[in-house]
Amino acid sequence: MNNCEEADCNLIAKQSCDCKGASFRLCDTHLSLHLSDNPLTDHNLKSLLKMNIQSRNLVIQKLLYIKDQTCKQISMINQQSSALINTIQAETAHILTHMNEIIALCEETYQRLITIDDIPDKQFYTPFKNLLKSDIYYTGKCLEEWNYPTFKVKIPEDSVFTINYSPLSHLINGYNDYFMYLDTDRNIVVNNGYTEKKLFNFDDFTLRLLQVSPKIILVTGGDTDRKRAVLLDIEQFSVTPLENMIMERQWHACTWIDGWPAVIGGFDGENDLDSVEIFEKEKWRQISSLNRKRSTPSAVNMGDVVYVFGGFEVDTIEKYENHWWTLLEIKLPTENAAVGLISLTNSSVICFGGWHNEEEYYNFKAMINFKNSEWLEMRELENEGCFFYQSYIVKDRIIVGKIDRNEFTRDFALEFK
Repeated sequence: MNNCEEADCNLIAKQSCDCKGASFRLCDTHLSLHLSDNPLTDHNLKSLLKMNIQSRNLVIQKLLYIKDQTCKQISMINQQSSALINTIQAETAHILTHMNEIIALCEETYQRLITIDDIPDKQFYTPFKNLLKSDIYYTGKCLEEWNYPTFKVKIPEDSVFTINYSPLSHLINGYNDYFMYLDTDRNIVVNNGYTEKKLFNFDDFTLRLLQVSPKIILVTGGDTDRKRAVLLDIEQFSVTPLENMIMERQWHACTWIDGWPAVIGGFDGENDLDSVEIFEKEKWRQISSLNRKRSTPSAVNMGDVVYVFGGFEVDTIEKYENHWWTLLEIKLPTENAAVGLISLTNSSVICFGGWHNEEEYYNFKAMINFKNSEWLEMRELENEGCFFYQSYIVKDRIIVGKIDRNEFTRDFALEFK
């Protein structure tokens, strides 16, 4: 790694500038001084690292803003709740827990960011690392969806407060450029909340989709080709085959595990599966198996932790951490497949909808907190449905592809209440 070329400076150089002709290397400290003395030279800067430092700083700025605003929200709620303490004590504790978890998430992510100076080259990057490598326009666009939790006092009825939850964990750990689903004609559809594109017809409802870069979707498995693994470019409308998966599978879950795209459980045409594979360095590799077989499970990643919920005739939840799966004591209220999941913090998840016995659909919605192993009931969905595909978040709404009992796929907006 090159050092700063300023006199008597041995710090690592992260930028170079050619505003005065010959290019010279600068550390962060001398870069700030240089920009102060030469305010019009931004366009002459060249990164010496593979990370976009401006994007990283933009992420840090937004995290600190959310942390600061959440602290202010805590101060406000403490002031207002003091007058109503006898009636709002339980709800205050819940809201403060969520806000403190957001602060902890901001601080944890901030501490990670300030220690990252470079990102090694590889085929795919997690959503978080992709933000750090992207240009500042794309990063800024993504950060517009990051927000802090807010609350509102209302006249006490069934509850004292309403809260607009912040899905910060979901936005940090998952791509949020568009949601994807297969329509009634089995076309893969991508929708960014404003416009919709129909891509390719796979005629296979049991495959699964995972966004692995701002423009690329990973398609895996399915009844018509259970070892399938291909990349779809949504701008070039191209298909790139990858190495086949090790196991045949359909009705599986997709997420990120240890920074790699992963497929979890499913059905091989004869049996439910407990196997898990990750796509690491252009090859599929099996990792530790689930504790029980699961067809049509749902999965959500929260940093270094992954949770898998339910499956066909399954009500249990498993946690992946430190390369191992653990079966948790807390369970879903009922056997539930294809339940929708949104992570709010590194310890809380909103669960909604689901499917049972191939004919019963749920309007269930609740929040699970893994720190205290408790369920918090929420307002039910207006209509029953299950959710197979990646969600997309616009401000305070979750938009997903919903399947109802008529097998009609449509976009569906879910409020965080």
